[in-house]
Parts: sequence; C-alpha cells; structure tokens
Amino acid sequence: MKNLIKIAYTLGGLGAALFIVGIAGSSQSLFEAGVVLLAAAVLLTVPALLSNTVPRTRLLSAFTAAVALLILIWLVVPTLHQSPLTGATLMLTMFGLAFIWWRVERSKR
Repeated sequence: MKNLIKIAYTLGGLGAALFIVGIAGSSQSLFEAGVVLLAAAVLLTVPALLSNTVPRTRLLSAFTAAVALLILIWLVVPTLHQSPLTGATLMLTMFGLAFIWWRVERSKR
C-alpha cells in the first residue's frame, strides 16, 4: 500500500508539473499528459483512502476521496474550465485538506 501511495505521489507531482508547463507554454500535448497523469494519481489514491479503517480519520479520508474525484471530473470535463473560480476553489480545498492531514499525522507522534 505504501508503494502505491509513493507511485501516486510521483504521478501527481509529474502530472501537476506538466499541467502547469502545458498551460504556461500553451502546449496542448503537455497539458493533456499532465491531466492523464493527475487522473492516474487520483484513481490510484482514492481506493487507498476509502479503505481506511481507522475510526479517527475515516470521515476525513472519505471527504478527501470525494474532493479528489471532483478534481478529476473538473480536469477531464473541459466545459467546467470556463469558470476559474471552480478550479481555484477545488485546489484551495485540497491544500486545506493537505494541511489537516499534516496536522493529524503530526498529532499521532
């Protein structure tokens, strides 16, 4: 499971980099490659999040999986890109969730 998460992080990071470079450089192929890698990272991560059996973080895992799937839908459906507010809201939500997860992991120590 830990190797699967490491692969998902790698795909997500590479996908995010290609996504940003594709937008900044107006390269459709880099943009699409970034979307595909981000989608693969989400699809690898969601089952791991939903299989969380720790009662303390079960709800947080389910919410994180739901937001990840919403981001995946936002990335794949081009008509949703018309409003930059939608993407910014989803990204800020993910940053907030990352902070909450960091605090949860830190409190375990």
